[in-house]
Amino acid sequence: MKHEFREQAVPVRSASKAGNRVGPSLGKRMRRWVVLGLLPLVLAGCGANQVRPVDRSPTPLMDPLPLDAGLYLDSELRQYVYKEKRWNIDWQVALGEAAVAHANRMAKATFRTVREVKALNAPGEPALALVLAPRVEEFAFVTPRDAGGSLYQVTLRFRMNVHDSQGCLVDSLVYTGYGATGSGSGLGSEGPLTAATELALRDAGAKFLTEFPLQPVVQQVLRGEAPVPVPQSVPLPTPESPKETP
Repeated sequence: MKHEFREQAVPVRSASKAGNRVGPSLGKRMRRWVVLGLLPLVLAGCGANQVRPVDRSPTPLMDPLPLDAGLYLDSELRQYVYKEKRWNIDWQVALGEAAVAHANRMAKATFRTVREVKALNAPGEPALALVLAPRVEEFAFVTPRDAGGSLYQVTLRFRMNVHDSQGCLVDSLVYTGYGATGSGSGLGSEGPLTAATELALRDAGAKFLTEFPLQPVVQQVLRGEAPVPVPQSVPLPTPESPKETP
């Protein structure tokens, strides 16, 4: 909404010439105070758009696998923040807390018991069928300004590295979630992008819960067979670190 401020001359009575000089001087001081008062509001609009989604996925209604699993959550996942500069706007999407909650929810819904481990080969840990080590592999978003539409769209890709009880990598799976929401009133961008990210988390979780129990390595363990470690000569894709787009 465009606001126009118009100055309106107000006659000031004075008994002397000196009094006539007081009116303009006071007006200048008042305009200066108004400008200084508005400056913090202008500067506030120049800050980064900060998005902090929450994992709002519903509790899955499924029978857990009769297996005990471990969950390894490293500092990269816990502190994951996506940063990008687009259209001269700084975006910061703090995904770490939501990603940790997402990983816990998925693991506890999939396995009979889940124990968080401090290291992939920590000594003294009880025998575990598998140990999951999730990572955020990609976060991408599109705003209405980018696509010329009215939707905020988010793509969120996770990589789930699967280890045996000794810490050896036995599989590496990727699952992706998508979310979109309307721009609403157009008074803010953090809210719609947060909602789209939370929908992407929910979508990714649904895919993991549906597909993970069917993976060959899981079926192998259910048959009582030891999973085969991935050969060291087989390169696995590594997730890109969050980076700022110039």
